[in-house]
Amino acid sequence: MTTLLRLVMGCLVGSLLLLAGCGKDNSPPPVSGGAATAPADHDDVAHSEDDDLEHADGTAHEGEDGDDHVEADRVLGVITIGTMEFEVSIDGMVEPNAEIEVLIEQLTGLDPSTMRVWIGVESGIGSMKMKTHAHDIEHHATVEAPSDITADTALWIEVENRNRERMSGSISL
Repeated sequence: MTTLLRLVMGCLVGSLLLLAGCGKDNSPPPVSGGAATAPADHDDVAHSEDDDLEHADGTAHEGEDGDDHVEADRVLGVITIGTMEFEVSIDGMVEPNAEIEVLIEQLTGLDPSTMRVWIGVESGIGSMKMKTHAHDIEHHATVEAPSDITADTALWIEVENRNRERMSGSISL
């Protein structure tokens, strides 16, 4: 019994030592007089609501838990889908295979239960549909542009209401 007790105690002490190292901030302190920097993949870096970081590569983001909240480069306009009205903006250049941040602010109507966006044609063929992430009336998603962009390429928004009814609309890029 004494051997079993020693084994259990050894495991417990080892576990506590491992856990004591978790949660430590191993990132280097910011360089004074310059912009704060983060690792290139910085998905695991948490920021407070007051953070407004600019990275060495010139990109910037703000928000909590690594969730990007960016200002839009360009307002595309207002779109009405069913009884809902949205102001749509994008951040990024629309070119083949580019990632574009889509920002959608709900102006009127009931909150959709699900919202999907894609760049391409109405059928979605050749496009990757993405679910948006919502903060109250603001929705956002990072969408990949298709490899073939034509004059008919548009930003499509599909909303699903609480009754699981789907409606969609498009806005020119």
